Amino acid sequence: MLTRSTRFISFFCAVLVAGVLPRPASADHDLDMEYAEHQPLVTESMLLDTTRVGNTLVAVGERGHIVTSTDGVNWTQAEIVPTRSTLTTVFSAGGRLWAGGHDAVIVTSGDKCKTWTRQFYDTHRQQAVMDIYFSDEDNGVAIGSYGLYLRTSDGGHSWEDATVDPEIDYHLNKLLDLGDGRWLIAGEAGFSYRSYDHGETWESLELPYQGSMWGALNTEGDCVLFLVCVVMSWKVVTLAPAGPRSKRERSPASPGRLRTRVLSCWQPTAARY
Repeated sequence: MLTRSTRFISFFCAVLVAGVLPRPASADHDLDMEYAEHQPLVTESMLLDTTRVGNTLVAVGERGHIVTSTDGVNWTQAEIVPTRSTLTTVFSAGGRLWAGGHDAVIVTSGDKCKTWTRQFYDTHRQQAVMDIYFSDEDNGVAIGSYGLYLRTSDGGHSWEDATVDPEIDYHLNKLLDLGDGRWLIAGEAGFSYRSYDHGETWESLELPYQGSMWGALNTEGDCVLFLVCVVMSWKVVTLAPAGPRSKRERSPASPGRLRTRVLSCWQPTAARY
């Protein structure tokens, strides 16, 4: 039979263990949660990505700010966002939204962006989520800095580590779904990747440019535009139909101006380039 003193010791040890043992990164704990502050000038803060859900625009940015608008002029800040980390990306599938950013944070909303819950968070990784993609409301991936590649099959309730390139851990900046299982990742230092099985396996994509690809856009005719930065200039690297061999076109770059380079094309019916 436990005495009063032994019950106190047991309780003290339980409290001590609860405070010492690490908590799962995907758990949502109110005690150690920091919520985005409501700011009157939130729309003047740095906003880094947008998406559309029905007739509503959703934008995310620094300090965990998330705002919505139905006309692109008047914006309303989300009521509850459980992070103050900078949010770099937002994605919608079905009726649900996901946003990710620094500290490997991933938050989600199912009530048209009014309130959000935290699904993943791990400051010890020192990684940022740069892009999120869901093929449906259950199956999704998150990519980011230092080779971050997370996968989920339950809507983000749990996330598992995966690997794009086991040999290097360069930043993965943007993911494109080109259809028929073909995915493409724009990455750092000339490293970009393609997959033919919905991201299960990846292979390196050779490009005649060794800089970082900061963004990618799928255009008409299965042309893929890569946005890259050269010193203080921006240019576009284009994957476009150009016959058996691609023709390169260059124009001088100056700060704030674009220059294009035509490379090769991923034909929609071809198995490889």
